[in-house]
Amino acid sequence: MAEELSAAPKLANNCYDLTLPAEGQDAESTGLHQILALIKRSDSTAIKSEGTRVFVNVIRKLWHEDTPGGEQRRVTMRTVSAPPVALALAQLVGRSKRYPILINEGIVALTVLSLHSGA
Repeated sequence: MAEELSAAPKLANNCYDLTLPAEGQDAESTGLHQILALIKRSDSTAIKSEGTRVFVNVIRKLWHEDTPGGEQRRVTMRTVSAPPVALALAQLVGRSKRYPILINEGIVALTVLSLHSGA
């Protein structure tokens, strides 16, 4: 339990690094946009599903109560709440008929996003 609490800031920083552009970097070159582009251009269901699961895990981490708050968290939450991410999650649910775990992950992530008030 203590290990999980000490890892919370590190995991949150990983979410920020994936989502927010570094200094001098444009928004289109972030990890989030690269994964979205990969999902969009790939014909592989496995690549689409695993790429979308990255978003599921980012959402779970950002909205977790142990994640330190602050402006960086709020900006990241707004960025992840974008329609392309929600669309990727909805598509995960739609194509995962044989995999109830993926359906559940997608539904939980979409539910959390729907509760986000644009903070």
